[in-house]
Amino acid sequence: MQIITDKNNFITLVSYGGIIPGGIELDEFEFVEDIQAYKYQNGKISLDKEKLAALKNEQRQAVEVQKLKKFLSETDNQVLQMLEEKELGLNTQRTRDEHLQLIRQRVEVRTKIQKLEVQDD
Repeated sequence: MQIITDKNNFITLVSYGGIIPGGIELDEFEFVEDIQAYKYQNGKISLDKEKLAALKNEQRQAVEVQKLKKFLSETDNQVLQMLEEKELGLNTQRTRDEHLQLIRQRVEVRTKIQKLEVQDD
């Protein structure tokens, strides 16, 4: 097995058969968590629990952002349809209050996305 580490000695890549240029040759090791949470020091691999918690938090945030963006995507057509109907002077499928509620929800969702994405930086 060969590994590559970053400048802080966290594992970034593992190869179980191929040769990695600049890789560190090690005995087989069973990774039960995200490999990026493991650190290589003094010839040994150890799990860094703080790094693991940070990685899991990033993953949770990414899933949340994905769900929020899906909501925006799913409601784009509703907003566009309402604007088109209004502009053409047609009867709209939603009341003005329903439309405003949807727009408020979308603004809240975009704000949540921005906050979550700033936390990742």
